[in-house]
Amino acid sequence: MTGKTLKYVALLDGQWVALLGWGSASLKNSNREKWIGWSLEKKEQRLKYVVNNQRFLILPSIEIKNLASKALALNT
Repeated sequence: MTGKTLKYVALLDGQWVALLGWGSASLKNSNREKWIGWSLEKKEQRLKYVVNNQRFLILPSIEIKNLASKALALNT
């Protein structure tokens, strides 16, 4: 993972069940800026508030129904 990041481990009863990683947004993405409607000035002011989910892994040995949804919901 590159740039500024946050890394999380999802635990269930002390056991690792999932890994999540969030990172800073890309500096240039014309489709994103167009969709949001950002001017160059607004982008410079607000880009620091945008993050990307860079990694999301449910560990291979884990089989728990709806774990992915629950882990993402709790993490955000």
